Amino acid sequence: MGKMQLRSREKLACRRDKVRNEKKKKINKGATKQKAKCSIAEYYRRRREKIKATNPETYELAQKKERDRYAKRVSEGKIKMVADMTDREKRTARKRRKEYAAKYFSKKKRLQEEDRTPVASQAGSESTSAVDKSESHQRKKGKKAVRLRLESDKKRIQSLESDLKKVILKY
Repeated sequence: MGKMQLRSREKLACRRDKVRNEKKKKINKGATKQKAKCSIAEYYRRRREKIKATNPETYELAQKKERDRYAKRVSEGKIKMVADMTDREKRTARKRRKEYAAKYFSKKKRLQEEDRTPVASQAGSESTSAVDKSESHQRKKGKKAVRLRLESDKKRIQSLESDLKKVILKY
């Protein structure tokens, strides 16, 4: 290979690296935006706590302002009451609430598990997968009811079979 070919390959490699670095930067910018959103929410939460602790009068004014804003949004129809919803809207709202609650409680449980386990054993453990696989109380209750129903059906079938055998033997 000649010197010209080597230089052109080096230039291509250099360009390729630049493009890759730019893509990485774009990805990192997206991650920082997400972090910024979280930090904004945390900032306002901490700010409210601080106001509540230091200046109760300002906190009450802020609460009143928030209540007025909520009432205004209800009157504009941006927030619907459950009584005003159609059956389909109620179902979707319940489903959404159920998903949010499951997500919240799994996150809470995972954090408790992380607090309980020592830092050294966390690296090899799979505690997060165990939390995701855990069943809700309602699901366990439903499975138990199905199992009991199946057992009673099985007993009924066995009694009917025995009665049928008796009838067959009779004739």
